[in-house]
Amino acid sequence: MTSDNRTGKPVFILALFGAIALCCTPSAAAPSESLATIIENLRQNEALYKNLDVTINNEYSIGKRAATQFADKNQTETVSSTRETHFVSQRGLFRLDITGDDMGANGQSFSRDEIRAFDGTTTRLFAQKRIGNIIKGPSEDENYIRPHMLILQCTQFCVPLSTYLSGHQAMASDPRVNWNAALKLDNSYRGEVDFHGLKCHKVWITTTLNSGAPNDRWELWLAEARNYLPVKMLSYMFRTSSSVAVGEGEASDLREVKPGIWFPFVVQVTAYDRMALQNEGKIALRWRTRTIASNASLEPSYDDSYFKDVTFPTGSAVYHVENQKITRSYVQGGPGSPDGGRSGWRVVVIGLNVAIIAFVVIAVLKVRARRALLKSQSIEKS
Repeated sequence: MTSDNRTGKPVFILALFGAIALCCTPSAAAPSESLATIIENLRQNEALYKNLDVTINNEYSIGKRAATQFADKNQTETVSSTRETHFVSQRGLFRLDITGDDMGANGQSFSRDEIRAFDGTTTRLFAQKRIGNIIKGPSEDENYIRPHMLILQCTQFCVPLSTYLSGHQAMASDPRVNWNAALKLDNSYRGEVDFHGLKCHKVWITTTLNSGAPNDRWELWLAEARNYLPVKMLSYMFRTSSSVAVGEGEASDLREVKPGIWFPFVVQVTAYDRMALQNEGKIALRWRTRTIASNASLEPSYDDSYFKDVTFPTGSAVYHVENQKITRSYVQGGPGSPDGGRSGWRVVVIGLNVAIIAFVVIAVLKVRARRALLKSQSIEKS
């Protein structure tokens, strides 16, 4: 249920979890709401966060297990990573500043640094300290902060939860999603549950294959008195088990950042090893991620220049992109760049070649390693 369209040219950084024991008890009564009502309530609450200023720290680890060994020794699994994300959305504009590194099993680290800013007409993206994109229109990635999607951020879907819950057509028609049209969503409302004293609405997001058989499912608990934020998540992969979840997630430390509006300051998601579960009936950690917010405000106040000023240092490879196609490319400081190449084009071109080769190698290795890690719940295209 994930997609990763990263390549070595324009940077388009365009499911896995559960617990055996359920700490929530379903209501014996029939569902009192319809799925359409839940989606509409969810949509109204998502709109409360349209202006947001938040800093989030994220830690990822595979724990003490041995890293996955690949046939190609140049490949390496990410064994840990740390990131700090500062996100601001304000009057339809947004900016993401990310700093952090992934650590490979071989001890090498890879930059996850990114600046992505939309000024109302253009998105400027500077990634991994070497690649610049100038993209016509808004361009989001999985790092875009939506409080209702923090517990599902691993899906890498750049859409509101209300869109995902709305089903196949909504996902297929949203330009922010690289949705596989061959897949279908069978979403449903399952009634009320209690979670740590909070009245929650339980919803299922089920992906089915061409045969009509269910492939995987997210189970979410939406806390009504907490702006329908998901406070509990279970994930099932039916090829592994229809009764034992392959991972779990929980949002906690919900704080009222404005009267009647809450934000989850801690979100933890744990994925379990499908093969250990399937072959040995054993629960073993695959990976865990913990997201902690250090502050959150619904009243950002930034000058418009903040969403426009993204600097591409000399030597950066810069791509102008429109409709996901490159329309122009150059080296910052080289021929064809805005400064006319006054920085010495020969040196810059040499630097560019080295940077692009390094970027392509790193991007390919990271994508392959990440795909191997996520393979336990990705859906094979028919």
